[in-house]
Amino acid sequence: MKAKSLVLTILICLIFAAGRDRYGGPPQPHAQKGLTGPETLEVTISKEEEIHRFIQNFHTGLSPEEERELARVIVREAQRYDCPPELVLAIIVVESSFRHRAVSPKGAVGLMQLRPFVAKAMAREMGIPLEAGRVFDPELNVKLGLFYLSRLLLRFGDLEVALVAYNYGPTYVARRLKAGKPLPRTYVRRVLRHYHRMTSEGRLGRATDA
Repeated sequence: MKAKSLVLTILICLIFAAGRDRYGGPPQPHAQKGLTGPETLEVTISKEEEIHRFIQNFHTGLSPEEERELARVIVREAQRYDCPPELVLAIIVVESSFRHRAVSPKGAVGLMQLRPFVAKAMAREMGIPLEAGRVFDPELNVKLGLFYLSRLLLRFGDLEVALVAYNYGPTYVARRLKAGKPLPRTYVRRVLRHYHRMTSEGRLGRATDA
């Protein structure tokens, strides 16, 4: 029951954030409830440091300062969509193991493994210029990846379905749902396993696919 409630919490936060961004103007970062001013800054910095230490466990291909900046980006973009940063980390671990130059056999690229046509569509919707090769940029890749996930949540209204669509594509998922066929579960299980491991232990450790 605890795991289901965590997933439901994430789903609600992301759906409301996605809806607000679509119908209420551009997304804005949100402070954690009950914290203001210096307290918010202290919590944010602490989370950035924790995530930075976590990232250092991986062979990212980034410099130490770029890894530190990536931690800042993950915290900032997670706040922008009211999304737990651990969920972002879990997706990146499964997608690329934090190899920022990763390219899949199907041509998906970067930390969050975006297909070029998806990256172009999301960049166009966000009003971001996307020159050739720029999708490998860690900050931009995370921005586009989370924006894409928020749109999938808005479309399907379910976190697990949105994660399947992120991996397999929304057209595939829509066809399966229309035909009443079950969706693949492997990817979702891997992402949520990492997420629950990170949140249940109370601190970020070394992520594995075990």
